[in-house]
Amino acid sequence: MSLPRIRALIIEEGKILLFRRIRPDRPAPYYVTPGGGMEEYDRSEHEAILRELKEELGVESGDVGRKVFELIDDKGRTHIIYECRIGKGQFEKRTGKEFEDPQKGTYEIMWIPQDQVAQLDIRPAKLKDFLVQKYGASTPH
Repeated sequence: MSLPRIRALIIEEGKILLFRRIRPDRPAPYYVTPGGGMEEYDRSEHEAILRELKEELGVESGDVGRKVFELIDDKGRTHIIYECRIGKGQFEKRTGKEFEDPQKGTYEIMWIPQDQVAQLDIRPAKLKDFLVQKYGASTPH
């Protein structure tokens, strides 16, 4: 059985922190929350999310809150989403190996107003549905 993917839901002042992903093999951008696969050496989901926050956002500390959602994506992978607050750090000091490989594309950090989330291609799609329902983002007319 594969380890779950652990994701951070970071909301500040009515905005959600997302990565705008552009990959060389896909023509259109899409959005994901910070996080990634839990590693064998992670002792807990909380430890995994703090590691991911440091790697992907360059933050030295963070507050992992409650688990807010769990889903299984189209590929059968489990994603566990925690509410998080980020501590001090500099986004420029990201250390994740994905940032070193140009074949992975770009990971642009963006603060998206909650009411615009419904208009974006957020992956996995079940996470987008949850965000729209739970955090009041309106659907386009």
